[in-house]
Amino acid sequence: MIGVVQPLTAASGDCDDVLDTHSEASGEVDTRLNREAHPRPEHLLLTLDQVRRLVRRHADAVAGAVDELGTVSDMLWARPAITVLGIDCPPVTGSTAAIVPRAAARLNLRIPPGIPTGDAHAALVDHLRAVTPWGIHVEVETEATGSPFQAATGGAAYRAMDSAMLEAYGVPMTTLGQGGSIPLCNVFAETYPHAELILMGVEEPLALIHAPNESVDPAEIQAMALTVALFLQRYATLRS
Repeated sequence: MIGVVQPLTAASGDCDDVLDTHSEASGEVDTRLNREAHPRPEHLLLTLDQVRRLVRRHADAVAGAVDELGTVSDMLWARPAITVLGIDCPPVTGSTAAIVPRAAARLNLRIPPGIPTGDAHAALVDHLRAVTPWGIHVEVETEATGSPFQAATGGAAYRAMDSAMLEAYGVPMTTLGQGGSIPLCNVFAETYPHAELILMGVEEPLALIHAPNESVDPAEIQAMALTVALFLQRYATLRS
């Protein structure tokens, strides 16, 4: 699989939120709580006909929007994307047929370059509050935020890297974007606005980075070492 040469030129930002939902009387729940403080069971149930109408309505909406969604990479990287990292709710073991007064979830919002992190976070929180049913209270705690990064790729450094990778790998260089921005990139970009930033790693498609059985093909190490040597040589020539 050696030969896919792709410097990372863009990375999405992210925002981790803990979402806590609870009914009017949640908190320290004991047997003395007034049952009327919780949503009544009949308010939480839908008839079979209501369920069918909901399914049909959302199915029609999805079908009409599919053509406008774009590719999988468009939906998962080039646009904001939410991942549910964890949910606190009753486990299967020991669960009962009772209304749960509180539930919580940890969400991760990936933010593509071009969208301010604060705006994306505010839009997510507003959406969660707007769609919460039955008068349930929503509390959102932000754990961490990170800004997206977009590299400038039209300078001499990228031209030198393109030439070096072509010779080392025998195929033209391409670029890619991925999730999870590196905060230091934005610090460098702000501190040195005229510098070119190139993110590279010694890995190939079967390396399984950050996964079980992570490894690197020795040929990849050799090709990357040659790439760096050629880059330094040619970039020094371009800069002189």
